[in-house]
Amino acid sequence: MVAGRGQHGRDLPADEPGRAGEQHLHVPDGSRAGHPAGARRRTRSDSVRTGRTDNATNWTKCAKDISKLVPPRPGVRHRPPPASGWESSTRSSQVRRFASRRVATTAAIAAGAAALIGVSLISTPSSAAAAPAAPFDFNGDGRRDLAIGSPDAGVAAKAGAGLVTVVYGGTSGPNTAQRRVISQYGAAVAGEPEVGDKFGAAVDSADLNKDGFADLIIGSPGEATTNGVRAGTVTFGYGSATGFTFETLHAIEPLAEDRYGETVTVADIDNDGWPEAAIGGPGTEYIDLWTWAPLENAGAAAKAGGPHAKRVALPGNGGISAQAVGAEFFKIDGADVFGDAGGEIVALWRDEQGTNPTEQGHVAMLFFDGAGLQWTAPVTTTGHTLAVGNLDADARPEVVVGQYSNSGFNGGQVTVWQAGTAPTYLTGARRIHQDTTGIPGAAEAGDRFGQSLSIGDADNDGFGDLAVGVPGEDLPGGADAGAIVFIYGSATGPNTGRVWAINQETSNIPGGSEANDRFGGASTQLDITGDGKTELSIGSPGENGTEGLVTTLKGGLTSVGAAAFGPSAVGVTTTARLGSVLGG
Repeated sequence: MVAGRGQHGRDLPADEPGRAGEQHLHVPDGSRAGHPAGARRRTRSDSVRTGRTDNATNWTKCAKDISKLVPPRPGVRHRPPPASGWESSTRSSQVRRFASRRVATTAAIAAGAAALIGVSLISTPSSAAAAPAAPFDFNGDGRRDLAIGSPDAGVAAKAGAGLVTVVYGGTSGPNTAQRRVISQYGAAVAGEPEVGDKFGAAVDSADLNKDGFADLIIGSPGEATTNGVRAGTVTFGYGSATGFTFETLHAIEPLAEDRYGETVTVADIDNDGWPEAAIGGPGTEYIDLWTWAPLENAGAAAKAGGPHAKRVALPGNGGISAQAVGAEFFKIDGADVFGDAGGEIVALWRDEQGTNPTEQGHVAMLFFDGAGLQWTAPVTTTGHTLAVGNLDADARPEVVVGQYSNSGFNGGQVTVWQAGTAPTYLTGARRIHQDTTGIPGAAEAGDRFGQSLSIGDADNDGFGDLAVGVPGEDLPGGADAGAIVFIYGSATGPNTGRVWAINQETSNIPGGSEANDRFGGASTQLDITGDGKTELSIGSPGENGTEGLVTTLKGGLTSVGAAAFGPSAVGVTTTARLGSVLGG
């Protein structure tokens, strides 16, 4: 990509997001603005100096309650969790704070931190807030917007620094003329691009501060901190009619190789009307829950609102510890699986012991029982991907786990659980693969059936539809061209008698199948047009080598009118592998 001018007229390096002549939404001051003339760019070391001192006393107080939340394990490094109750946010290490009218200042939060020790879990809103926006409706126009993570993209000559592209929804689908390119290049987002940061490896959304605009959660699991490499951070982008403002947070600084932020989700776990953002990473043994609700029994600064977090350890399974450092997978998703108006957080993780690959994974749900947070009994499984949604239109969503390696079922499979009773609250495991009657193709090593999962309602019939990615599917265009197997929902769940195989050989789908396109490497289902039907967006991260492609099929799921766009249409680098991550 040739060097051009960015949205604020900055000179951009050749691999920096932004193209000459492109049009962007207006951005409020501080959201994407450059530095004032003559100002020295703030560095990570500046952030270290401005963050650590204010919170040192608070962390000393937290240490005494370590054993209550995360019991020590022999031979395993031990990190200090916060004290019981919600902790105020930390902006230490490379994290720096950007002012927002919705968030208390750093000094106010630091001053009120001591008052947060020992507060109750449940937060109580002190006043009415604006009607919350639907997830991924960042500008509040009633249409969902696409959030596309490109963690492998080069930014400012830093390979794998990563970026996120937001393409706003329109009546005809994603409107590439209205988009936002977000990275750590410039003043808007804390830090700066570095090799392997993987900014955008995970994205999710909810109206966290209940201001009528959905907010964006961005994981950067490769971010280095003062604790070491690949510790990870998470950035929150607060939506508005004109753009985003950002802040980067962590409750307690992650350790080296935690990869904090590799998995993120949202659920109103305590049913107080304020969604919690849940953050995890494959090197951790915990989930951080962030809330923006005013706190009960806290000081004035905390009662004013603003982010605060609680750390929750993953459950053990008998004598087997919950999570291996550097484990192969750890995914979380949120939904009201119990059907009781509150949300549950479903976690899929790998145990650190066991030689049978079909027994190294577990699924459990974190829920609020009226007095505190509890885990359901873990269910043994194998898998790498996770989606939760209502496939049969009853009051309780299903939990879907994808296993795309060959170590379980050859070529991959998905397992669908229905909500059940104690102690696991899951029942009726149903496995679907390419040898299942009605499913197109045949199970073959390397197909990677289940590498991506998404749930929506394409025909607005009340039954959720399941899109299963098969990016390793071989087609006439070449090996690993990729496909999506779309399974419509019914009163009994996924209807394998009503299935559509979608690929770049399908009529009206732009492009053509080619080797290593990996069509189906990611997918999401969102109502981008606002007509009540979800559009299916599909990522092809291998299209044209490192460029990538995003293809969107209109609601009603017809290939007629399908559209696709690559990096040039949204002004990002040709190393973006566009479509690697799709929020939804």
